[in-house]
Amino acid sequence: MLVIDDLNELRALVKALSRLKFDAPRDEMREIVGSPLVASVLNKAYDALIAGERAEYRDGVAGRLVDKRLIDKRGRIYRSVRQYIEESGPHWSIWTRPEREAFVRILLSPYTADDDLILELVEPDKGEEKP
Repeated sequence: MLVIDDLNELRALVKALSRLKFDAPRDEMREIVGSPLVASVLNKAYDALIAGERAEYRDGVAGRLVDKRLIDKRGRIYRSVRQYIEESGPHWSIWTRPEREAFVRILLSPYTADDDLILELVEPDKGEEKP
């Protein structure tokens, strides 16, 4: 098993995987972005980073990491996930709502969103007026 006991290494891992997932060219990173395994690693690494900051008595840093984890519509994470969904083709429309919701959570990881924002990503036409 991999053990990372250095916070700088953990920060580097979270940053590198997050950059790959959300900032790299989409056509090159589809397997990473939608991977439940990568999502799990990122969630565990982010949780460990928060715990590590608290263990070092940096509660302010840990609190900012917790706050940063909850995304909103204005940020790049939301835009990245929305774009991925829009480019997913016919698969999205044949999935059930629970399947789409689970996949949105994979796409968002290590970040999270409130229920309304998850619903908006799962069912993008809900609440939008049609001409």
